[in-house]
Amino acid sequence: MQRLCVLIVGLMASGFAFIQMAGAATNYVDRYGTNPVSKYTNWATAAVSIQDAVDVADAGNTVLVSNGVYDTGGKITPGYELTNRVCATAAIILRSVNGPNYTSIKGQPSPNGLMGTGAVRCVYLGSGASLIGFTLTDGYTMTNGDSTYDKGGAGVFVKADNVSISNCVMVGNYGYNNGGGAFLWGATMNNCIISNNNLAASYGAGVYLYASKMNNCIVAGNNCAGNFGGGVCMKSSTEANNCLIAGNIGVGTYCGGVFAWGSNIKLNSCTIVGNDSGTTADSKGGGISFYQHDATMTNCIVWGNFGVGVYSNICIGSSSPYTQTFSYVCSGPVQAGTGNTGSDPQFVGQAGGNYRLGANSPCVNAGIYQSWMTGAADLDGHRRLDKFTGIVDIGCYEYIPKGTLFTIP
Repeated sequence: MQRLCVLIVGLMASGFAFIQMAGAATNYVDRYGTNPVSKYTNWATAAVSIQDAVDVADAGNTVLVSNGVYDTGGKITPGYELTNRVCATAAIILRSVNGPNYTSIKGQPSPNGLMGTGAVRCVYLGSGASLIGFTLTDGYTMTNGDSTYDKGGAGVFVKADNVSISNCVMVGNYGYNNGGGAFLWGATMNNCIISNNNLAASYGAGVYLYASKMNNCIVAGNNCAGNFGGGVCMKSSTEANNCLIAGNIGVGTYCGGVFAWGSNIKLNSCTIVGNDSGTTADSKGGGISFYQHDATMTNCIVWGNFGVGVYSNICIGSSSPYTQTFSYVCSGPVQAGTGNTGSDPQFVGQAGGNYRLGANSPCVNAGIYQSWMTGAADLDGHRRLDKFTGIVDIGCYEYIPKGTLFTIP
């Protein structure tokens, strides 16, 4: 199988400023602190473990975390068996000072060096919680216990309402099923990178989404040893906007870039490229597989994926009463619908993982306006809508001619 590298530029800054909201309380964490006290209300008395500060933070508080690798402390998921390095059950804001390049939350394998009893997930988030600016790595799940809470979401696990995750990197995590990097049910994820995560069984080696949204994210280089979604598994009421899903690998059934399963699934302005579903008879949908679903794809590119025959890019595994609508989609072969094309999208450098559009790409100025695009940026941070014409490109990147000046309002 072929694994493609992905050129990642401009998704997130190396650091970002923290702005204290008036009247909000803050609990501080410093990996190298020397004088922790019970409420951790300033840097001089900061907690050394993130979990210690989370345990005393009231709903609405910010837990502010300084630079470092946080690999101590933890708490078992309430009512279940798996330990989390950080378990936030209150509606708090968990935020790093300088972003994911400087601040990591690290899980650990079971004593046998793999998944199982004694493993530690990186983060569990309850209703109303926010996670901003961390690298989540070396999270592991159990192979026994509850099939959802104990086996899924090795990097981050959410099954709650109004949870947000932004500017995070999930890399090198190991789940048994339902999300190697992230399990999201009731969450919104913005500006995140989910890469090189692993899944032993089924449903989304990178991300498992249910009743959730994923915006401006990169899902790349994840590996599924089972079935249904080397990159992303999208169940009912899910949406992916402006995302790159590339170079993910699966060896089972319907296991390339995206596995879409359920109703009300939407993919908008996404680029799905270079994913590999293997070579067996059931290795269909190298790019995306639709199964028992109602789904729409708009302004998307599905190209250069690997699978079985005509199913290398798109596989429709179910029909009536389910419907799929393709609009302004670039794929091979071309799909029925408005504005679709089967022409080569002419990426700048597909072999090197650069999936931006070349000057002569048929995807340039070939998309359609959607309401979410107003004020939005593409995956590089460029204006999604042309300032003068309101025209958009197909895929997750807007073509910017050399020498062009641009602004984001």
